[in-house]
Amino acid sequence: MISTENQAFVLDLTRLISRVGTGVFTGVDRVELAYFRYILNTPKPCFFLIKTGKGYLLLDRHGGLNILPKILGEQSWGTPDIMSVISRALHPFRRRAEADLRRLAIDRALPPNLGNIFRRQKLENFTYLNTGHSNLIPRTLNAVKRQKGTKTAVFIHDTIPLDHHEYQTTQSTLRFEKLMQSVQEFADLIIYNSKQSFDDGTRYFGEGRQPKGIVAHLGVEAMPIQPNLLPKGLDYSRPYFLIVGTIEPRKNHQLLLDIWLDLANTFKPSEIPNLIIAGSRGWKNEIFFRCLDDSQLLGNSIFEFQGLPDGAIGALTKNACAALFPSFAEGYGLPPAEAALLETPVICSDLAVHREILGDYPVYLGPDDAYSWKKEIIQRTVDFRGGQNVKKRAQKTAVLSSWEDHFEKVFHEQ
Repeated sequence: MISTENQAFVLDLTRLISRVGTGVFTGVDRVELAYFRYILNTPKPCFFLIKTGKGYLLLDRHGGLNILPKILGEQSWGTPDIMSVISRALHPFRRRAEADLRRLAIDRALPPNLGNIFRRQKLENFTYLNTGHSNLIPRTLNAVKRQKGTKTAVFIHDTIPLDHHEYQTTQSTLRFEKLMQSVQEFADLIIYNSKQSFDDGTRYFGEGRQPKGIVAHLGVEAMPIQPNLLPKGLDYSRPYFLIVGTIEPRKNHQLLLDIWLDLANTFKPSEIPNLIIAGSRGWKNEIFFRCLDDSQLLGNSIFEFQGLPDGAIGALTKNACAALFPSFAEGYGLPPAEAALLETPVICSDLAVHREILGDYPVYLGPDDAYSWKKEIIQRTVDFRGGQNVKKRAQKTAVLSSWEDHFEKVFHEQ
């Protein structure tokens, strides 16, 4: 657990701020947001560090409370300042956000001078928390380490960039390698989201320095269900299946496209269920994108939606015949857990981390077993059309963690 002796928290918000204006939150974003809310409510003094292109900014609790509703989209960011105007490469929302951060900052420093912020603010005996895989660089971590009595806690979500090079760009793999080297050198505590991540992390560190690690499953929150936000033009009385997440190779969308193409060659168009793909287009997936864009099924029985709000995802998930997750690799898998919380049937690949988090709730299938996936999809479509309650078909209750459970392990459990 995080040391209770330290007198304050410094949470790094670089990841969340970097995501301003880019669309819906990813799983990593959701974790940083949960920690942001928790730290804001702690009785200890709390501060928030953001690394921008111009340098470091430090906010106190007042500043954190001011920007939280803006990050959530409940309030608008302010007007750009002079420094924002000259930052033409930034997204317009990001320019406005950084201008607000500068107005709210209690201190700032150029990149080489982060330590000056801590000394000027007389910040000692604090815990630096980094939960977003951003700003984990020697300059930041060394500046923290040099302050009296400080501890560094880092959240490791997965080691997929190291273990599955085929799904990553060379640049992202090298960047993650440097990140893990920094964590190994500077971290006092690593928070892992699963035993799978813990095993992968300790395996990577090998016989070198092994920072202390704890496992704390992520909190799973009920998604809002807002049918009024559903995409227009679809017949939602027709059976449909849903896959949620970034469209990248390891998510294995190709398996589902192949199945739907096979269904189109076997059944009448009216007999084919819909497949809804909800997620932004990722990297190294040009062949799949080309196949999808060229398919006559796109817009007929396959529908792709990017940037859907949580309320729409919740409504789609709640009424799906099943949520599909044929991934080749996962660090945790929040979307299937969120689907399970809504009691939506889950069909997912047979991965150790899925079994760790979801227990015996899903139907587990091999990510290459197209025959079994197709058979399960057809059976659930038949059940739906026959009026059977597909949600109750051989489903058990999933036992999932809450954020209260997570933070109890991280901050209080001995």
